[in-house]
Amino acid sequence: GTPDKNIAGTYTYNVTARTPAGNKASTAITFNVYAKPILNKENANIAIHRQLSENTKITDIEIEANIGFGAVKKWTLTGNLPQGLTGTGNGNTYTVSGTPDTGTEGSYLLTVTAETPAGDEATATVNLNVYAVPVLTPGTINIEAVEGRTISSQTITATGAELKWEIQSLPNGFTVTSSDKSLTIEGAPAEGTRQSETSY
Repeated sequence: GTPDKNIAGTYTYNVTARTPAGNKASTAITFNVYAKPILNKENANIAIHRQLSENTKITDIEIEANIGFGAVKKWTLTGNLPQGLTGTGNGNTYTVSGTPDTGTEGSYLLTVTAETPAGDEATATVNLNVYAVPVLTPGTINIEAVEGRTISSQTITATGAELKWEIQSLPNGFTVTSSDKSLTIEGAPAEGTRQSETSY
């Protein structure tokens, strides 16, 4: 037959055979009934996405399996973690921890599978995006400007990916344009914007 739902546990029964003369032999039968595995209290198959930085310790990624009772028989990692990260299965929890090394920038698609003693499986798809710490060139720009006179455009370039630029409000007359890899300042300071040296 088929075990009903919500009956996970251990069941032991005695079975006895008797002859007409009254002789008997007994044996015990034990059933271990496991629930279909559920990960992180969600579903049998889940997806996890994380944005990570090189040389920065990550918040542990934990995948917990609920199989009704008992422990997961085997955890399997498919795919390669970034150097500096490790994956460890301990009982009903699989943990990814550590610090991505320099030079590990990129995307990593992994699967973590929990297998019950009965052979049922549940899988977590783990998508890790590792970003390098951006380096700006030049590190410092000094702009000598005169009211009403257009400056030579100044461009800052950056290493890294999917960058979003931020800059404080510049004096009136200047404009800022940016792309993924660069930011450019150009224009002419408006009349009345003269002031002593200011950093932005």
